[in-house]
Amino acid sequence: MRSKGYVVDVYTGVNATLDPLEDLGEYDLIILRAHGAYNGDPETGRPLGTYIYTGLHYDEAVDLYGERKIDDMVRDGLLALAVIPPPGWNGSLEGLPRYVAVSPAFIEKYYHPQRQGAIVIYTGCYGLTDYRLAEAFIGRGASAFIAWNGNVTWTAADNALIKTLEALLSGAQPQDVPSLLGHDSVDPVTGSRLSAYVRVSG
Repeated sequence: MRSKGYVVDVYTGVNATLDPLEDLGEYDLIILRAHGAYNGDPETGRPLGTYIYTGLHYDEAVDLYGERKIDDMVRDGLLALAVIPPPGWNGSLEGLPRYVAVSPAFIEKYYHPQRQGAIVIYTGCYGLTDYRLAEAFIGRGASAFIAWNGNVTWTAADNALIKTLEALLSGAQPQDVPSLLGHDSVDPVTGSRLSAYVRVSG
C-alpha cells in the first residue's frame, strides 16, 4: 500500500484500543483484521449483529478509560465483553480472559468519515452473516464493506486479504472482488464466502 502512495497506520495488540476505532473516519481504506463474534439472540438485550474484538482485556480497558465509561458503554450496547476459546476448547468460558468487543451500534455512534466513500475490509468471522455491521458503515458514508459470511480461518482470511488489496489497488471495484478471487473467496475448511456489500447510489 505504501508503494502505491498510501499513508498507512497500523494498530495491533494492546494498541488496538477504542481510540483508533473512534478515529476511523480519517481513512479512505480501512482494514479490520480482528476476531469477530455474532450476537443473534435478541434475549441478551445487546444489539444484534457482528462484534469486532479490540486488543484490550476488560481490565486494560478500565485502566485506560475508567470503569464507569466502559461499564456504561457495555450497558448501552456499544461494547460487549467477549472471550476467545482456544481451538478444541470444551470447558467453561467463565475462566477465559474477557476482551472488549465493539457492536454495530458503536460504529453508528463513532464512525464519522471526513470524506465519503471509504472501503472497509473486515477479515474476521461473521462480518456478513447479516448486514447490520455493513449497514453501520454504509449508513455513515462508506462505499463498500467486504467481509466473510461465516466462520473463517486465518489462513483463508489472510490469503484473501492480500489478493483483495492487490485487486483494489489495481483498480477493481469492490463488488467485483469476490468473483475476481475465484476459489480464494471460499474458505476450504469452513465453506464461508467472501462477499461485498456496496452502497447503492442515487
